[in-house]
Amino acid sequence: MKKLILLLTLLLSFVLLSSCVTENRDNGNEGGQEPHVCEFTVESTKSTYIKERATCTERAVYYLSCSCGKMGDETFSYGELAGHRYAKITSSEFLVKEATSKTAAIYLRSCSACGAVGTDTFVYGDPIKLTEEQKQYLPTSVTVTLYDVEGGVYGFTYNTLFCPEDPVIQIREEGKTEWREYVPRSYETATLDASDTTVQYFISKAEIALTPGTVYVYRISDRAKNVSTPEVILKTQDEGRDSFTFTHISDSQAGHTEFGMVMEAINGRSDFALHTGDVVQHAQYEYEWREMLDDNYETVMSMPIMAISGNHETTYASTTYQTYDHFNNKIPDQSSTANGYYYSFVYNDVKFIMLNTNDLVGNKIKDEQYNWLISELRNNTCRWTVVAMHNPMYSVGKYGSNEEKNAIALALREQLGDVFYEYGVDLVLQGHDHTISRTYPIGKDGAANSETTVEENGVSYIVDPDGVIYAMNGPAGTQQRVPEESYEDVYAYAETSKKASWADITVNNDTLTVTVKWIDGSGEHVYYTWGIKKS
Repeated sequence: MKKLILLLTLLLSFVLLSSCVTENRDNGNEGGQEPHVCEFTVESTKSTYIKERATCTERAVYYLSCSCGKMGDETFSYGELAGHRYAKITSSEFLVKEATSKTAAIYLRSCSACGAVGTDTFVYGDPIKLTEEQKQYLPTSVTVTLYDVEGGVYGFTYNTLFCPEDPVIQIREEGKTEWREYVPRSYETATLDASDTTVQYFISKAEIALTPGTVYVYRISDRAKNVSTPEVILKTQDEGRDSFTFTHISDSQAGHTEFGMVMEAINGRSDFALHTGDVVQHAQYEYEWREMLDDNYETVMSMPIMAISGNHETTYASTTYQTYDHFNNKIPDQSSTANGYYYSFVYNDVKFIMLNTNDLVGNKIKDEQYNWLISELRNNTCRWTVVAMHNPMYSVGKYGSNEEKNAIALALREQLGDVFYEYGVDLVLQGHDHTISRTYPIGKDGAANSETTVEENGVSYIVDPDGVIYAMNGPAGTQQRVPEESYEDVYAYAETSKKASWADITVNNDTLTVTVKWIDGSGEHVYYTWGIKKS
């Protein structure tokens, strides 16, 4: 019994001793040392000790720790600032564009930590809902033109379904808040609706002088009905520049999406678009104009378009006044504008002569226009001369090459070919045939002359060409065409066109450079680049 008690006593002593050692070890007091006291001085940046992650204004914050690993209450900062965390914040300070009847409000993404403004935008909310009455007064089909280049006057045109009650064009310089207001004049005209019923509507026009080299914001409103177009940017070009670019587009008919792609591509890099006709397929239906122009309003309202009539604005369906009703150009006196009109303008030492090839007699332009043309050429003092026309004189398409369809082309060659040559016309831009081509220099009696070229910056320039060059730059719409003939002795190149085609034309003192392009979902593509150089 005594041995058993002694054994139990020894066993209990061993257990108590083991417990004591374990406790001392837990307190850093192994082997009977003093208990461990934590000192929180270690700056460890392990994720275990993080309190707050880094932001764009503050570094990451960590808890101090002990050498034993225990975490304290005190903190320290460490590391670099983080990048901005851009979020969708719909505060008024980040508003880019207010909601309109067409679009919801647009905001810039901003940093949720510091409020820094990013460059990416987002759309929020819904477009403004208009009453049925307001829709009748909403301005649509807005265009802007270079009405008087020398005077810095821009021409505006738009239409409404009902007669405007309190119409106003509001313009202000970008960065300013005060609007300058101009009251347009209005007149009544007619269109057809989808059921071919005649419907009356109203055209409004105004001419407004603007300061060169200035960025403006403008909108068109009817204050009585509280409706406005979206605000858009219009930049006026500086005077006296050595170089400028304009864009030749044509035959956008039946292709408002493709036309929009072209306008988006040239927006901001071209001073104006020169349109050689057939803007829409069926000009007698105003809803087609709205589809073409309104669906692309941001670029159409921001860039002057200098247009002439195509057959689809005139003879195609016996439509009348369509060009006059949709563009505001400064035109000379002429007996009628029902089947289009002719006019001219000067831009940076280039004389642009805009012919009407729809109002014809015997397939030739009438005496009234011919006499005006001769006067314009005779009194021209510009370094460069560019003629624009819808019906082509030289084309590899059916209207220039097919013996059953080229009567107008042949008649215009006979009437105007030697005139253009004798007065030194440099370039004739044509429409109607939708193909891609350019001639060699065409001299007297229609002779195609040889070229002397020089290479500059990868572009082959024709030096002092002995003749007029006629170009076709494809459709800005969907209607592609195949050449019917190649005529290698007349044409430097000729090929089938693609959708959404155009030509950027840059004039820089003694050189004129033409880059013929098309655009699709993968971006812009180049057919040809060539130029003219004057010695």
